[in-house]
Amino acid sequence: MKLDEIEFEDDAFRAAVLATGETEAESVTVIRCRKQKIGSARGIEHLPNLKVLDLTRNRLSSLDLSGNTRLQQLFVGNNQLEELDLSALPELEGLEIFMNEISEIDLADNARLEVLYANGNDLDVLDLRNNRSLCDIQLSDNRLRELKLAAGLAPESLSARNNRFSEEAKAELRSALEGCQLSL
Repeated sequence: MKLDEIEFEDDAFRAAVLATGETEAESVTVIRCRKQKIGSARGIEHLPNLKVLDLTRNRLSSLDLSGNTRLQQLFVGNNQLEELDLSALPELEGLEIFMNEISEIDLADNARLEVLYANGNDLDVLDLRNNRSLCDIQLSDNRLRELKLAAGLAPESLSARNNRFSEEAKAELRSALEGCQLSL
């Protein structure tokens, strides 16, 4: 499909896609469009080979990535997202969702995830038991009471300041993550 045949809902997003220099939808692998006041990424479903998507600091309140199964890096920090379905992204390795309004996220299908930046959301409980490859985890400024980690997980760093962990939960994390640069 030709890029100029796709009906994009948002003109700024359309411009960012066309700025890749590609003419065929199947050829687009990277889109970087920070601070473009993008309110919708509708039309992205026509870009099946997308590997890197950077929509940081825009105005997104929803994002459907079910058609982008090859996505490896997703940067959607500082938007207005309340939910995000990542179940169709088995190749996802890097995820930045900081400063949104996300209260829960299911990362069970993202076993390759290595980097997670989710500071400044409304997360209460987070289950990372299927994410054995995580090496950098940023979860500060949420509402976390509970953080479930994969047995034997040895991330390089985990920052989870300004949450609602009990002293017992903090002690369990410290014990489980000996050797990790830990900030609670």
